Amino acid sequence: MSRAQLLTASILTGALLLAGGCASHPPAPQQASAHSPCNRLAPAKPAPGEIDQRRTPLYHYAICYPQLGADAGKLMPALRGWADRQRDAFLKIADQPRPQPWTYELLIDFRVVARGEGFVSVLARGYAYTGGAHGMPLLAGFTLAGDRLVRHPDVLFTEPQQARAALSAYVRKILGKRAAGGDTAWCFKDKNWLRRGSAPDAMNYAIATFIGAKGYVSGLRIYFTPYQIAPYACGMQTADVPATVFRRWLKPGYRTLFAEPDG
Repeated sequence: MSRAQLLTASILTGALLLAGGCASHPPAPQQASAHSPCNRLAPAKPAPGEIDQRRTPLYHYAICYPQLGADAGKLMPALRGWADRQRDAFLKIADQPRPQPWTYELLIDFRVVARGEGFVSVLARGYAYTGGAHGMPLLAGFTLAGDRLVRHPDVLFTEPQQARAALSAYVRKILGKRAAGGDTAWCFKDKNWLRRGSAPDAMNYAIATFIGAKGYVSGLRIYFTPYQIAPYACGMQTADVPATVFRRWLKPGYRTLFAEPDG
């Protein structure tokens, strides 16, 4: 290629980049590459099935969607709807001119955390940074159980309050052991903070996914956002609760998913 051709190609490339940066609507999702921007949270295996991303001088965002296969038709609309709301809220702030030198950032990573016969659980994790010491954590759970979308574990139970009380009692035993010793014991020095964040309130137990074992659901994984039960530096906390703790309150439509495999 001649120098004139190289110069023409460079000018065209620059014009395309500028046009893309000035677009008023997010670009079409791109096929994921092995080097996903969401690997900043943790390496993904398998790689995301799709990535929606955009970069401008003011901000950049990336939303990584999982490979769902046959479940995509029922579950993907819920993931996209939630991600769109987070992105739109972020852009209302990030798309405005400002004197600050730093770039705002949104990162959302959807990953399949449990899968079996009749169910799939996806965890959304990420942050939105619009200034300050650190970003605002983003966390959400999505489970497709049969043909029903489970966004809050309360919908699994005939008596949600009683089930939450059982979940809370079990979770506090787990957290109590962490507070008793080990490298993270300092996270739980404030016992009032821990008790408030793990109390059997619907909001405290709003984020959960299934735990899969041998194709069946063996329990629930409860997620606590940073600041909920401990300082931000302690990060997200989780607690695994076996189905035996809450099985008596499961609705009939969910009991078969939590059944133990024969043999």
